[in-house]
Amino acid sequence: LIELTPEDHADRASLIKANTWITGVAKHLNKSLTQQEEQLQLVKLQSCMFPRTNIVKSGRRLVIRGDLVKIAAKDETEQKYHVFLFNDAIMYGKKIMEGFYKIHRLMDLKGLKELPYTNGQSNRFVVIGDKKEVMLDADTLEIKMEWINAIKASLLDIETRQKTFQDAGLDKGLAHGVAMGNAEITSECMSPLIGYSWQQHSRSRSRSPTATNRSLRAPSGGGVFASRMAAARSELAAEEVEGHLRTQRTEM
Repeated sequence: LIELTPEDHADRASLIKANTWITGVAKHLNKSLTQQEEQLQLVKLQSCMFPRTNIVKSGRRLVIRGDLVKIAAKDETEQKYHVFLFNDAIMYGKKIMEGFYKIHRLMDLKGLKELPYTNGQSNRFVVIGDKKEVMLDADTLEIKMEWINAIKASLLDIETRQKTFQDAGLDKGLAHGVAMGNAEITSECMSPLIGYSWQQHSRSRSRSPTATNRSLRAPSGGGVFASRMAAARSELAAEEVEGHLRTQRTEM
């Protein structure tokens, strides 16, 4: 319709604006559906774990999974584990029957060490977690590189999310915690960042700032609904912060 509307037509600008708005809504819906599917995948996976391990967290998604060999740090003994890489964590456990796993460890993702190519250890790499470092061995160099690339992408995702919250005014430690889903943003911690005048403005709006900033973390009990609500609050709070920063730049 826009292509068929003349450049000097009175409705062309309105059509372009409407198209932009509709496109934005469609992208938001697609993103929401994708996040819902990712959360449902985590819920299903969580039901197959022993002991019960809470992996459902707002913003978390499964990136890659597969069998790898864990190399013990003390004596280099080898044990085969099924490894799960999320965009913020890594987990490994033993398959006890088809589709069910005994989880050995779940830890936040902190870093990666790419081991150099050698004849005997060409497919090994080290994942750095918040609890320990784990050396893993893949069957082929291709599988090793697939895991390395996936881990690098997850680490970049963490860094990007952390920078977003730092740009919004949070200190590095809190920004990292929020990015990992291990910390929450409250109205108290937002106060020195946003300013009294913005809080006063927010109170006059129909949407309560305490409702948007109360907690960005899903309850420890997990659940799809709680995760969706936490994700929605997180996105809403980020939008308000970004909007305020844009307003400040305009006033400057």
